[in-house]
Amino acid sequence: MADEDEDPPPPITWKKVISEAEMEEQGLDEAPDAAINEEGIPIGEGVMTYPVNNDTFTGAVEVGKRTGKGKYVFGPESANGANYEGEYKENMKEGQGKFTYPDGSVYEGSWKADKRDGEGEYRYASGDVYRGAWKEDKKNGQGSYLFKESMSTFMGEFKDGKFIKGEWIMKDGSTFSGIYSKDIPKKGTYNFASTGNTIEGWFLKTGFFKERNSSIPC
Repeated sequence: MADEDEDPPPPITWKKVISEAEMEEQGLDEAPDAAINEEGIPIGEGVMTYPVNNDTFTGAVEVGKRTGKGKYVFGPESANGANYEGEYKENMKEGQGKFTYPDGSVYEGSWKADKRDGEGEYRYASGDVYRGAWKEDKKNGQGSYLFKESMSTFMGEFKDGKFIKGEWIMKDGSTFSGIYSKDIPKKGTYNFASTGNTIEGWFLKTGFFKERNSSIPC
């Protein structure tokens, strides 16, 4: 139970979008309140500040809910350094938008019901890059994933965030095409760029590739 003597949290503010130069010209010490309806609920465009965590939203609202284009910046108490700029529908990210995460990773693309959904690109802080289809915040459908460290690429089908079928393109141009389990290649065809040779087989748990109809791992 909350302490009865505890002070209530400061109210959310809704201010007009106005530059410092305009404020100085108009002799204002702070931005004036933005538009509200007859019930006192924010409408139109403005800057909404949430004092509890110092988050801010600049953009359009309908009946108090973020709807249309806007930018949400997270304060240090919630997700320091994170921000989203794009489209909203009833307070949720919906449509096209760009989200920058606290670690510097960036997703830019389609959103649905506050989740990455549709076509989009995720640039990880590690330098890895995924471009392709998403479903409910997970890589799902056709796409490509570039591994910066090895300069190799998965290109094909993803499901529930994992690569399951397609081509693994190595830095030297060699490729493995086949079936994968949780991002790990299992069975398929290996093509060696240096020789042009092609062999079929599967990967053993040790990491060796065993050629079909052969007892000797490659």
